[in-house]
Amino acid sequence: MKSMAKYTIAAGVLSVMLLSGLALADYPNVGPYPTPMGNAFQQQGAYNADGTLAANPVIDAGAVKKNGIAYSLRKLTTGDTLTFNGTVYTVYSAIPNFMTIDQAYRQTAAQYDPQALENIDFVIPATLNRGRRTAVSAAASLSPYTNELAYLTQPSTDAQYFIPNLCNAAGKHNGLTEHIFWTVDAYKGQPGYQPNGPGYHLTGYGWAQESQEVNQPFAIYQLPMDGGGPCGTQLVQAAATPFNYWLQLFSNQGNVKTSCYNAITGLATYPFPDPVWLKNGIYTHFHPMPGFQRNLLRYYTAWGSFNLLNNTSGLFVRNDGSVELPAYHNGRAYKFYPLVIQNWDATQRYTVINQTNNVIPLSLTDYPGQEKYFASNTFLPGKAGVLPAYKNYQVYDNTGLEPRQPDLFVGLKGDSPQDVMFWDQAPTGNPPVATEPGGQANKPYMMGADSSIRGGVMTHSCRLQSANSFFVARLGKAQLQGKLYQAEIYVDPQGDGNWELVARLSYRWKPWTISDAGAWEASPDNLGAGVPSISAVNPNYMNLINTSVGTSWSAAGRAMGWTGRLYQTGDANSLGAAPQIYTISLSFNNLPNVRCLVVFK
Repeated sequence: MKSMAKYTIAAGVLSVMLLSGLALADYPNVGPYPTPMGNAFQQQGAYNADGTLAANPVIDAGAVKKNGIAYSLRKLTTGDTLTFNGTVYTVYSAIPNFMTIDQAYRQTAAQYDPQALENIDFVIPATLNRGRRTAVSAAASLSPYTNELAYLTQPSTDAQYFIPNLCNAAGKHNGLTEHIFWTVDAYKGQPGYQPNGPGYHLTGYGWAQESQEVNQPFAIYQLPMDGGGPCGTQLVQAAATPFNYWLQLFSNQGNVKTSCYNAITGLATYPFPDPVWLKNGIYTHFHPMPGFQRNLLRYYTAWGSFNLLNNTSGLFVRNDGSVELPAYHNGRAYKFYPLVIQNWDATQRYTVINQTNNVIPLSLTDYPGQEKYFASNTFLPGKAGVLPAYKNYQVYDNTGLEPRQPDLFVGLKGDSPQDVMFWDQAPTGNPPVATEPGGQANKPYMMGADSSIRGGVMTHSCRLQSANSFFVARLGKAQLQGKLYQAEIYVDPQGDGNWELVARLSYRWKPWTISDAGAWEASPDNLGAGVPSISAVNPNYMNLINTSVGTSWSAAGRAMGWTGRLYQTGDANSLGAAPQIYTISLSFNNLPNVRCLVVFK
């Protein structure tokens, strides 16, 4: 292996901290309307209208069926392979067909369980707009609500408020939503499905929104920009539950949105302007497919305490159901801004190889947003897949306008994309009683990657860690049988195919649980935990490996933050010790051709 002594390594240790006491950066007051945050919206030119790179677009690569799910495969036009240990892998993204917008429009009813919708004022047609593309106005005009130049969709009556279907015409790369997920959540037969409980799902109209609140009352919070949580709550109840929260927010039925508008006006702890647009519509998020990132980030979107009422990023849905598609004039004609932009290129800088015998699903949180889990890439057995990464994805947070990595959560082997999206509950007790410690009870690993200018220098970063809540789940040994796998992270410093193993993370089920003091102790019953360990550590990368201790874990599984600790050799997880979280953060600021690879095995 090559020595790293000659390489400059940027600091890259992940830290997790409580937000109390942090000084917040002054949020800029940019005027009465939201405007682009960070880099201005990227225009067509280097990108096609669908967001693909004009020089090397993502293209269709066929289909495959695994575990009863049909996946649409996509890859790069050129430079679509990566070589590892003498094997050449084509690098794919794998998207469930039913999570593509075009397919969902054609088979809408298949996405929903009528039993879960029987008490909701919401009708799901067999198809949306007869499965056709959404009509769009012939010309762009200035919106009186958002002050943006925009085209307007012209939805059919059965497709009002749904995310528009603007798929590609064959070979023309003009489909604005071609590389955007139709987001779904739990449904019948999947974890979290509650047909007669509070968890009504799949009624978010295909947008990237947590839809389980469909029959919940309206909770109106003050609008802080930080991650400290809502401070002060005012409740606006439009009707007895169940009712359709989303429909009433979109359409202003029952004057609900006006009530919300009146409740939040003046309650912002940062310079949130008088939100005149809320009387006329609402901004909502969409979720990019692997290899893409959102292009429409705007100021005033809160970076932590997020809800639909203080969101300003994404697309604006008017009260009548039409959607504004932002546009610009290039001096000759009006053009659409791409909704997403491709950041996946022929360097194959961030990649995963799945050497296990089953699929491994990945989820990505919506940020800035509600930080809910949404489907991302699915890594197929024996194949390589693109690891979603961001490129100069700038978000305003407590330190100012800063680039950010995606938050990626990796599911158990053999789980479906629907499984990994569910904000899983960690069972505690025997029989299990559900608690909610942090959502990673079925997600053993976390990852992230980005290529961003930091301190004036382009920096390439990749992170792999044992998930910070997975070991809280009290599970029987059989529940993890065949589900666990190892994760190795490699670096190719010069991009010449000389891969160096950095370290290996793995789990073993042990009959342990976490005591009230936050330490491992023998389990009193037949439930145990997945306990992480680290091995095969490359001494050249010791300074990029960190352990942290769950100092505030308790038997109830409450996460209150943890303190850092330098890397220590050997497995620190043992009876009487605090649970360890292992983080490997690679970050390089003078290696323009560096590549990072994660191998599941």
